[in-house]
Amino acid sequence: LSERPDWRGRIRLTLAGGTAPEVTFAAQSDYLGELRERALRRGLNDCLDWQLDLPEEAIVTTIQAHHLLVLPYRESRKLAILGAQRG
Repeated sequence: LSERPDWRGRIRLTLAGGTAPEVTFAAQSDYLGELRERALRRGLNDCLDWQLDLPEEAIVTTIQAHHLLVLPYRESRKLAILGAQRG
């Protein structure tokens, strides 16, 4: 958006996933709070949707509703579900 300010208001970003990754990362920080702070610092609040604690049955439809998927870390169980859905 810094390079294409004309896209503001035309695109939506969705952050989907669990709210408790600190279980994975040994409670080293407030992961969700850190993500919210990063979004605020980057001026993304007006174009960011949060779909937290996404139920397993909503994963595929959520992915299909978007044009781009970014996986910042690997969670093999959910990736296996996606792979099964894609055949």
